Order: sequence, then structure tokens, then C-alpha cells
Amino acid sequence: DNDGAWDTMSKEIVVSNIPPVANFTFTPHNATVGQTVWFNDSSYDSDGGVYIWQWDFGDGTVVQGGSEFANVEHNYSMNGIFNITLTVKDDDYGTDSITKQITVRDIRPPEIKNLTAYPNPQEIQGNVNITCNISDDVAVAAAMVNVTGPESFNTSMHHLSGTGIWYCDVTYNISGNYTYFVWAEDPSSNSNKTAIFSFKIIIPAEPPKIANVQSIPVEQQYGSAVNISCYATDNVAVAEVRVNITHNGTIIGNFTMNPYSVDEKGNGFYYYNSTYLSLGNYTYFVWDEDINGYTNISEAKNFSIVDTTPPEINEASSFPSPQVPNGYVNISANITDNMAVNYVYVKVECPNGSIQQYEMQHNSKYYLNKTYSELGKYNWTVYANDTLGNINNYSGAFVITNFPHANFSYSPENPTDLDTLNFFDNSIDSDGFIVNYTWNFGDGNVSYGRNTSHKYTDNGMYNVTLTIADNDGATNSTSKAIYVSNILPAAVFNYMPLNPTDMDMITFNASNSSDLDGIVVNYTWDFGDGSAGYGCIAFHRYLSDGNYTVKLTVRDNDDGINSTEKNIAILNCPPVANFSCSVYDFSVYLIDLSSDPDGSIANWTWDFGDGNVSHVKNALHTYAHEGVYNISLTVVDDDGSTAIAYQTVAIGIFLTANFSYIPSNPVSKEQISFLDNSSHASSWQWSFGDGSSSDLQNPTHVYPIGNYYNVTLTVFNGSKNASISKILEVGTKIQIFKNDKNVVNYIPWLGDEIQASALASFIGSNIMPAGSVVSKWNVSSGTFDSYVVGISPPSYDFVIEPYDAVVLRVEQSGSFIEQAFELADRVVHLFKNDYNVVNNVVWSCLNETNASALASFIGSNIMPAGSVVSKWNVSSGTFDSYVVGISPPSYDFVIHPGDCVVLRVSNSGDFNIKVIK
Repeated sequence: DNDGAWDTMSKEIVVSNIPPVANFTFTPHNATVGQTVWFNDSSYDSDGGVYIWQWDFGDGTVVQGGSEFANVEHNYSMNGIFNITLTVKDDDYGTDSITKQITVRDIRPPEIKNLTAYPNPQEIQGNVNITCNISDDVAVAAAMVNVTGPESFNTSMHHLSGTGIWYCDVTYNISGNYTYFVWAEDPSSNSNKTAIFSFKIIIPAEPPKIANVQSIPVEQQYGSAVNISCYATDNVAVAEVRVNITHNGTIIGNFTMNPYSVDEKGNGFYYYNSTYLSLGNYTYFVWDEDINGYTNISEAKNFSIVDTTPPEINEASSFPSPQVPNGYVNISANITDNMAVNYVYVKVECPNGSIQQYEMQHNSKYYLNKTYSELGKYNWTVYANDTLGNINNYSGAFVITNFPHANFSYSPENPTDLDTLNFFDNSIDSDGFIVNYTWNFGDGNVSYGRNTSHKYTDNGMYNVTLTIADNDGATNSTSKAIYVSNILPAAVFNYMPLNPTDMDMITFNASNSSDLDGIVVNYTWDFGDGSAGYGCIAFHRYLSDGNYTVKLTVRDNDDGINSTEKNIAILNCPPVANFSCSVYDFSVYLIDLSSDPDGSIANWTWDFGDGNVSHVKNALHTYAHEGVYNISLTVVDDDGSTAIAYQTVAIGIFLTANFSYIPSNPVSKEQISFLDNSSHASSWQWSFGDGSSSDLQNPTHVYPIGNYYNVTLTVFNGSKNASISKILEVGTKIQIFKNDKNVVNYIPWLGDEIQASALASFIGSNIMPAGSVVSKWNVSSGTFDSYVVGISPPSYDFVIEPYDAVVLRVEQSGSFIEQAFELADRVVHLFKNDYNVVNNVVWSCLNETNASALASFIGSNIMPAGSVVSKWNVSSGTFDSYVVGISPPSYDFVIHPGDCVVLRVSNSGDFNIKVIK
């Protein structure tokens, strides 16, 4: 307090969390079993947010999680009334729950499929099993079968546990025709029944029949199979077919026969295919049984197993052939027998007629490996017999000979890859003659013949091999290494310009360099001034005039190197003479503005036009008499080159400014010529009122769009100047385009208010006859207001205001002129509502821009990523469009003065368009 005494007090405040409020909706409200139900969360948390959702669907299914579980779907597999509970938890762990009920109905009856009666027909006192598959989306409560015939009944069917199969297996004691159907019901009393089917009970009972019992072949070689077959049938169904086989009175088996080409009752062909281990005669008969236990036996038949097949001799050969004297020759063969090989030997007939016999050894093959000294042909025959005396043989031959000697020469001795090499055979054969020559050139190419030629496509070392064969089949080879040289590349270049100065960037071009046997892979330039360059085309600028030697070195793909040189003269760049002139009564002050791009000015000579001269850099001169004088300045640079400049001055004469222009009624996008009508001017400065200027005496200019432009001409003479300004009324020329792809034109209206009908009339019936359309985008409705020309009753005739973007649907190309309209800086309002995101804007700035720059200028609040800037393309009949913020960047087109731009925005807002930036 005011005496400095103090006291404190503390209290604890508990700030409670406001729990969330759980709520949801679901559709449909009356669901059926199996139907998808959508649950949509509408919970909220007033002081935070919900972050956990748990759904209990009342049928034992519970799901929970983050925002992905806010809206869920579920289908019920049973009917009934279910309590659905949604529990939500907020970010402060507060919870809330809500429970709603859903009624799920079962409206689908059971489905009955695959109804059959088996067997059909059946013999009297036999069982018929009626089966089917019954399914339901909830459960099957009951299934009945109704049988009508000599014996009629309606009875429950049995359910095969764990499956959807229901059956009724009954014995029938009265023959005749029976009909039946199945009826099924689910717990909700939805029922279904099948169509009516039939089966037959027949008398008398018959055993199965056996026909066409046979064995193929009746006599079979040992180790090969005998196929026993028959044709079995039954009036009801065949259950099993067997064959009983005995050998020398001993039963060797009672074997099940395999079905082959049988019907659903088992009627058809059966077979048993087997080999037998013993020789001799076999006896067999066929036994079969039907599904009611009736059996039958065929008559007995016979077949026999014999061995009359000799051993097989395969892959018999002698290797090598030919062979040199006293060299080993191996005679071999694969020999097999269906029972067993007993003995194998070979007979060899020598060139002198003698015959020698040898027993063959056995490893994986039977073989004989020995040497032979006598030259000539040897004939051999392999003999093989089995344990029952069956014999077979195979014959062949081999040759003992002296092998030929391979040799060759070639020319030229030092070839290049452009040379054709000639190869000459020098081979000999001491005991015969050579019949074949094969040349392998080591580059993948092969040739035949005694003498040959070959050209290599690339330099390198190649192994050339000649292989020869003589009349006895003996071969020999020899190889030689041949080095094929590379051809060096040719270095050639030119340069431009032909007479360069020390200010020129010189282009050196080596594209005429070549390599006869390959390609040039490297270009190295020495410019003679300490600088180097690389590449087929190089650029270089010399810093000083003079003579230089340029050297080009080229390297080919085989590392061959060559070079060439040229002398090049670099010329001096002359100076540029220029000066300014200021007149004060009869005196003139001259300031030098000359320059030398490659050096400096060394000398100045002023000629004042009255007989007087001066050599100072900046001069002051006083004239004795009134008049017009031509002043010249001559400069000399540090390399001796000269330049001269002139100006005219009026001494004691009055300076006036004036101009005219043509055409007298100018329009945009067409050239306007400005004509100087001033007196005694020596220089001119024009300002065209759109931010552009010129210093020509009589310039030309094109305005991008119509406007009232303030054009100013300022003229100078020495220190004197005079100005004049005029307002140019420039109309806007609108060009209309119609082609095979386009009938639409977006145009700016730069004028006073006008009705749509008046605009169509102003444009003219040639361009816009009856049926043409004038439209303007309505940002409130998000649609076009449209006026159709020449219809009855008249179309909606809306107002077109200044700066409106108008859309014309035309019949012909053409043009019209909008009268001059004074452009002003303005605020553009962009609208976004429930009906509209599109705004049509006229770009009334005299400076062009890009679509991306416009979007950036409008701002990301109005045009964030995904917004679109578009402009109609009359050539293609489509929009050019730029999409903000995508990667890779969208097409960024140019927006010219007067263009109509279509903006797709995300928010309402404003932006400013200035006439001149």
C-alpha cells in the first residue's frame, strides 16, 4: 500500500475439460442381411478436437482408431435389432458415448443348387440318394424332399456337417417312374423350392456285362508291356473292374483295371498295362461288379512272353579317324539287351586283307583301344549276342595316314585397315592331296579356298589360322599374328569472320576434319596466344591485334594423331567519334564523347566550320557571325585508326518544335509514322505516352491497345531546347478469327456502356449474322449471360460495361474498331461463391506479362496452388492454361495488352491494374 506494507493470497483454480459430444448418423436405416451400412460421425469437441473413435456394432464386432475411423461401414451377417454404440475421446482424454438401434431384416430365401438323384436308373430294392447344396445368408432351418411315384413320401433331408450338402438316401421296392423336388426354409420363414426332377426304378436286377476282352500283343518281347483291355457296362452303374492273371498255374495278381473313355455310370473301356518278369504262357480273365453288388466273369484268355530280340548296338564309332601310324584308335559302342548281353567282340580287317578278332572290354561302354602301324583303311565289325543266342552286329571303318603340313604367306607385309590382304597357301601332303582349306581371319570372318583375300575394318593384332584337310580326312592348322595399322586422321579447319578484329569472337570450325578408317574423337586448339580450346567448334577472342599461328590437333578413335596450322591476322578495331554540343549565344562548348573499344583515343581534331581548328579533347569556340555551322571531330586511336563525327549548330537562330502523324485516325496494332516539323533542331527526343521513346527524327510506333496517348517531342540545338505535346486518340482494332477449329473470340470492350444487341449490330452481320452469340460471364450464377442475334422472340439483351470481357461466337473472320477510350488505373474485383469460381478479366495494362507473374501478382490467398490462369487460343480453339504451383511447371504463356484472361480462383479478393507499370 502507500506505506509500503504488503500481503499476498493464493487460491487454486481447477479448470475442467469440456468433454466431447458423441453423435452419428447411418444409412440405410432399415438394412438387410449382407447389405453395407455407412456410419457417419458428427461428434464435436468445443474446446479441442476428437482424436479416437470406437464403434461397437452390437453383433460382436468392435473397431477403433484415429481419424480414419471417423466414418466407417459394416454389414450384418444375421437379422435382428442391434445396438450401435459410438464412443469418442478428445485430446484431453474426455469421453462420450451414444447408442442407436438398427433393425436388420432377412429377406433372402435359401438357395438350392446341384440337385441330383443317384443312381438313375436304379434296380429294384436298391438305394437312391437325393443330394443338393443349400445355402442361406443367415442359416438353413429345414429342408424337405417330396417324392411322388409308386411309393410317395415327404421327408426331412439330412445335413452333412461342415458342408452345404443335404441328402436323403432311401431304398425303393416298387419299380416305376418317380418325381421329386426339394423345399428349404431359413429362420425368418423365407422359403424356396426347386423344379421337379425324375428318376426310375427298374426290374429285373442284372449283373454287369463284359465284352471285347483282349491282350495286345498276344506274344510280347521280354521287358515290354502287355495291355489287357475290355468293355464293361451295367444297367445301373459299374462299380469295379479287375483282371486275374496266372503263370504256370500260379496266380500272380488280381489287379484293378483303369477306366478309359467311360461315362458317368462307369460304362466304357478299362485296361491294365504291365510288364512281366518271366518267359512263358500267361492266363487271365476279367471280373466286374456293379454298385448293387452284382458280379460277372469273362472267359479265360492267354498271352505269352518271349525273347527273340537280339542286343541293340548304338553309338558305335572309331576315334580318331584318321589317325597317324602307331596312334591309338578306340572302337566303342553302347550295347543293351532286353534280358542280358552275353558276349561282345570285334573283327578288324587290315589294309593287307588280314582279319584280327578281339574281345571288347566293358566299362560304361564296350570298347577296344589299340594302335595300328600300316597305312590304309581298316574295316571293323562289332558282334553282340544275348543269353538266348540272339546276335546282332554293326560295321564301320577308320584310316591310318600321314597328316598334311599347313603353311601360308600374305601381302602386303605391313597392312592398314584400308588394305585388302592376299593370302597364299604353301601347305603340302606327303601321301595324298589337300581337299579343303579353311581360313579364320581372327575377326569373326571365315573364308574357303586355297588362296583368298580379306580386308579388316579396324586396326589391331589379328591371329589368322589356316586349317587344311587331305583326301584321307586328316587335318592340320597353322596360325600367324598380323598387325593391321591405323590410318591417321586429317586435320582441317576454317574460321569466321575472315578478317577478324580484336573485338570479334572468332568461330573456329574443324568439321571438315576426317578419318578414313574411323572417326575423329578429340579436337585440341592452340590459339597462339597462350590459350587453348577443345571441341569440333571452338570460340576465341584475341585481346590485341597482331599475327597469330593457330594449331589444330585431332585424334581418332584408334588414338591416331595429326595436326595442321594456319596464320591469322587480327585487325585493330577503329575508334568511335562522338561529342556533345552546348550553344551559349555565339559561343559553343564541345565535350568529347568518343571511345575506342580495344584501346584509347590518342588525338582529337576539331573543325568548327568557320575555318578554325583545335586539337584539345574538349573545346570552347566563339563564332564571329550568325549562321548555321557544321562542326566535325576527327579522332585517332592508339593503333592509328581514325573516325569522324558531325553536328550542325545554329548560331543566333530561333529553335521551334512541331510534328504531325499519319494516319490521321490511328488504331492499335498498326504502324503510326511521326513526322518532325521543327525548325533548326539538331537532335530529337520523342515520348509516346505509353512508356516508350525514340531519338530518331521521324520515328514510327505501334500502340498495343486504344487509349488517349500524350505524345511529346523535345528538340535540341546546342544548349537550346523546345517541346510540344499532342493527344492522340487511338482506337482499339479488334481482330475476329474463324477457322476449322475455332468460332469463339474473347474480346475486350474498351468503351462506354453498350447493349449486347448494339455491339452485334456494330460488328456487322457479315461477321455476326442471325444465330451468332454475344456472351458475358455472370459471376453470381457461374454461367454465361448470352444474347443470340436475330431470333424471335428477342434474346436477353444484357449491358456490356467498360473493361468487360465479351465472348463472341461468330460466322466469319473480320475486324472492327472500338473508338478511343481513356484507360485508367483500376481495381479488379474477383468473386468466388457457391456457384462460381471463374472470373473473366481484361488486361488493360500497356505492358505485357506472363501467366505465372499475373498469378503471383494477384497473390496466393486468391490464387493458391491449383488455381488456373487461361487465355483462349483462336488457332486451336482451346484454352492455353497455366496451373499455379505444380511440378514440373505448367505452360507459362504471354499475356498481351488487351488480352482477355480467365481466372479460376479459390477465394474472393481484389487486385490493381495500372495502365503503365
